[in-house]
Amino acid sequence: MAASWHLIPLPPGASTSDNIVMASTQHLLNPPPASLSPSTMTPPPTPFHILRAHQAPLSCLAFTEGNTHLLSGDQDGVVAITDLGTRRVVVSWKAHEGGVLGVGEWDGALVSCV
Repeated sequence: MAASWHLIPLPPGASTSDNIVMASTQHLLNPPPASLSPSTMTPPPTPFHILRAHQAPLSCLAFTEGNTHLLSGDQDGVVAITDLGTRRVVVSWKAHEGGVLGVGEWDGALVSCV
């Protein structure tokens, strides 16, 4: 039997978050509500742009000051800088042996961490 997940609103005062993903035996035995069936759901929007600088799954993204470039890091340690005006990769390199946990801009320089 395949597991199914439902987004269920929490009762007032139960938590500071609005929703929580819950799974239980009851949820696994009952079908999802009709409002969540594939036939009633709208299809996802068409992507505006697909990042193709990485072969591994992305692990972090950040915009530079002024939103001119997108910094990205993946689970193989590759960091890439994409020009948002042309939507082309400016530079991409293997920055770390492990996955990149964060990228950012600091004082005009690129900072990445593992």
